[in-house]
Amino acid sequence: MKRPKYKAFVGEDLSAKGPLYALKMHLLRDCFADKSAPTKALLSEHFRAFQSISEHFRAFQSLCITMSAARRNEKNFLKDRTMTKTLFALALGLLTLTAYADDKPLKVGTTAAFAIPLEAAVEEAGKQGLKVELVEFTDWIAPNVSLAAGDIDVNYFQHIPFLTNANEAAGFGLVPYAPGIINNVGLYSKKYKSFDELPTGATVAIANDPINSGRGLQLLAKAGLITLKQGVGYKATEEDITANPKKLKLIQVEAVQLVRAYDDADLVQGYPAYIRLAKTFPADSAILFDGMDHPEYVIQFVIKPEGKDDPRLAKFVDIYQHSPVVRAALDKVNGKLYQVGWKE
Repeated sequence: MKRPKYKAFVGEDLSAKGPLYALKMHLLRDCFADKSAPTKALLSEHFRAFQSISEHFRAFQSLCITMSAARRNEKNFLKDRTMTKTLFALALGLLTLTAYADDKPLKVGTTAAFAIPLEAAVEEAGKQGLKVELVEFTDWIAPNVSLAAGDIDVNYFQHIPFLTNANEAAGFGLVPYAPGIINNVGLYSKKYKSFDELPTGATVAIANDPINSGRGLQLLAKAGLITLKQGVGYKATEEDITANPKKLKLIQVEAVQLVRAYDDADLVQGYPAYIRLAKTFPADSAILFDGMDHPEYVIQFVIKPEGKDDPRLAKFVDIYQHSPVVRAALDKVNGKLYQVGWKE
């Protein structure tokens, strides 16, 4: 019987380009299964997020198919111990593919509120020989979708409660990597200077997503305008309001659009970074800020779990947290309306 050919390994030294990535054992096990289709599907899904090794995917597929062909001729295959050792050597070699090629930029996703300090970090990283590409999104959904799909390597726009909710809702499996800053969120009013001036039935605009609406309700409770059920925390909803003496009418608006409600609503939950971008009223003019009352709202660098050992990421986060240039950009954008979430 004619033996199958074993010209599966295209490219010579896959491990020479940088840090190594080991395939999970269940993929190795599936690679030796009789059917190649499930293997190929698993590998396709597994490799989708690793652009730096996508050029080697066909080689790995060929190896799996070749080994399956050999299994169909197992009697002859097992007689040739040299061939067996060769195939296992090829498989083990392909288990250590390059994950983080030096010539691939680190892709960082963010939103407008955080872009300027990140741009400063990107420029500083370039001076230190690290290529970074900043990808700006206009909503709070796409950054996690893109990260989960492998289109970006890390995103920076969300705190842990928001991330937890996103993971539960969509099954992303994303994890926090390192803390960034916490932006003070405030209650603003164009018409009134104090909460005592608010009339009965005043309209209050808060965020409409499950987490930031809870933050808005916490602010209203801190202001003494409402009372919430004990212990609900950031998961608070309107149903958790136990007292509303002024009979406030709550209006839910997309968080990034809250600044536009300033002219119409009596009181607005506001994010200083977006207020500064809109340039419609002073970001420091809130009647009340939440500050570090809730450290869970520190913005996080968020990744897929398999990206935790990426040296590019570690270097970029270090630049963001410790570069004087980045700190100057943070001060310029946020003034005194932020605190750092890491230990200095």
